[in-house]
Amino acid sequence: MPQTFALIARYFQATLNVERQYGYITRVEQEMTTLYGNDLFAREGKQYLAGYPVFGNLMHWIYSWVFPLAVLALTGVNSVADIHRRGPCWSRPGSWGK
Repeated sequence: MPQTFALIARYFQATLNVERQYGYITRVEQEMTTLYGNDLFAREGKQYLAGYPVFGNLMHWIYSWVFPLAVLALTGVNSVADIHRRGPCWSRPGSWGK
């Protein structure tokens, strides 16, 4: 389970990294359009920026709320399951870390 969560977190980090590069891509496309005099190189940045607010807002919401709540929920569920399986360690002297 932790590997799955780490994989998902890494996927979203990579996605945001690509997302952050679109400003640069747009500037390069504008420079190329200016140099060559046509709109041949402006497809990628313009298309992406048209839908950016939706994706950016979704990613911000996921990073700000979904992942932290998921970590808290999974930690709580794992703690409760561990307590039910092994019993509370605070009731057995000398049982910390076992």
